[in-house]
This record gives sequence, structure tokens and C-alpha cells, in this order.
Amino acid sequence: MSAAQHELPDATIVLAAARASVALRLPMADSVMLATARMHKATLWTQDADLNGIEGVEYAERRQVPLADDTL
Repeated sequence: MSAAQHELPDATIVLAAARASVALRLPMADSVMLATARMHKATLWTQDADLNGIEGVEYAERRQVPLADDTL
């Protein structure tokens, strides 16, 4: 991945996020990330199963990584 950009949400993103939150029954934090990605015509990559199957989202299932103690 390339370096991330940081941006404070403006009124347009906040309103789009609120609409997405209601329409998709998502937590507001997830909706803000989704709305921001959509405003920038970007794909949102996530391991958050709540976003799996939503247009514009690429979901990658989390891998279970054994703890150091489990490898003994």
C-alpha cells in the first residue's frame, strides 16, 4: 500500500456517511470510512466483516496467527 492520506470529514462526507449508516445499517465509523472512499472514487480495503459485500469494498478475511506460546 502507498502512504495514507489524512483528511477531516466535511459536511458532504458526514451527510453521505449518515445516509450510508442508515441504509446499510453500519456503525457511523464504518460509514465515514466508506463515504470518504466513495468521495475519492477509491476502493475501501478492510478486514471488517460488517463491510463485506458492499459495493466499493474489498474484504479480506482475517488470518488466525498463532501466539508465540502456541508454537511450543
